Amino acid sequence: MSVERSGEAMDLQNCRGVKPPGSSPSPLPPSLGASARPRRNEVKAGKGERAACRAIASERRLGVRGEAVRLMPIMIAVLCLAATARAENPATAFEQANKLYEQGKFEQAATAYEKLVLSEPAAPSLYFNLGNAWFKAGQSGRAIAAYRQAEKLAPRDPNIRFNLNFVRKKVSGSDSVPSDGWQHWLAALTLNEWTALAMGAFWLWFFLLALRELRPALRKNLSGYTGISGVAMVALAGCLAATTYAQFRIKEAVVIATNAVVRYGPLEESKVYYQLRDGSEVTVLDEQDLTVGDKKQSWLQVQDATHRVGWVQRDQIILLAATPAAKSVTGYVSR
Repeated sequence: MSVERSGEAMDLQNCRGVKPPGSSPSPLPPSLGASARPRRNEVKAGKGERAACRAIASERRLGVRGEAVRLMPIMIAVLCLAATARAENPATAFEQANKLYEQGKFEQAATAYEKLVLSEPAAPSLYFNLGNAWFKAGQSGRAIAAYRQAEKLAPRDPNIRFNLNFVRKKVSGSDSVPSDGWQHWLAALTLNEWTALAMGAFWLWFFLLALRELRPALRKNLSGYTGISGVAMVALAGCLAATTYAQFRIKEAVVIATNAVVRYGPLEESKVYYQLRDGSEVTVLDEQDLTVGDKKQSWLQVQDATHRVGWVQRDQIILLAATPAAKSVTGYVSR
C-alpha cells in the first residue's frame, strides 16, 4: 500500500506542473498587485486535474495486476515442467548407465554412476551398481569403497554384504576386516536409526515422568518403568554419540593404487616402510600438504589392519565420505 500511494503522489505532482491547452494562466503573486486567492473556476480545474491523474494511476496499477494474473498460469506451467524434467533426468541417466554395464563397458558405466553420486542424493542401489561396475573393470579398491558407502546406507542388506565380503576375500584372503568390536556392533544400525531410538526412549521417559506428576496415585507403579526408560535413554544416547564419532571423526580410506608405497615420513625421499595392495582398507590419522620446489604433494598418515602407521600419497587412496542422506529414487534398481 505504501508503494502505491507514493506512486500516486508522484503522478499527481507531475500533473500539477502541466496546464491543459486553453487554460487560464496562473494568478500573479501578491507582490505584483494581484489577489492571492484563486478564482473558483481555477479551483475546479485543479480538482479535475487531480481526479484525472488519480484515474490514470489507478488504470496503471490495474494494468500491471492484470498482466501478472495473465502470466501466472504460464509461470506455473514452466515451473512444473522444470520440476518434471529434473525428476526424470536422474532415472534416465541411471538407465543409460545400466545399459553401458550390460554392454560390457564397465569403466564408462562406473563413470556414469559416479556422476549420479555427485549430482543426486545417495541411494544404496546406486553405490551397489557402482561397486559392481568397478569390480568388473578390475578396480577392486574402488569397488570396495563403493560397497562401503552402500553399507553405511543399508547396513543389513544381504546383497551388499555378500559382494563386499567377496571382493575383500579376493584382495586379502579374508572376508572381514579387523576392527574394534564396538564399531562393528554400532554399524548394525544407521545413524538415523540410532537417532530415532534415542529420541523414542527420551520421549517415553518424559511421558512417564509427566504421568507421575499428573497422577500421583500411579507413582509407585510407574517408578520401575520410569527408571528402566531412563537407563535405556542414557544407553541409546551413548550409542548415538559413539556412532556419530565413528562416522564423522574417524576417517577411513581404501587403497586404489596397484601397490601403494607407505613411507616413514611425508617425503618421497623417506624410507619405504611397507606396501599396500589395491583394495586394502586403512584408517587416516593425519594429513599434510607440502611444497617441494615447484611441486605440491599431499600426504596422509594411515594405519592398516595390523596397526602399522606410515605415510602414503593422497592420490593412491580414496577417502570414504561421511554417511550421506539416503534416498530411494524411482528407477534405481540394484543389479
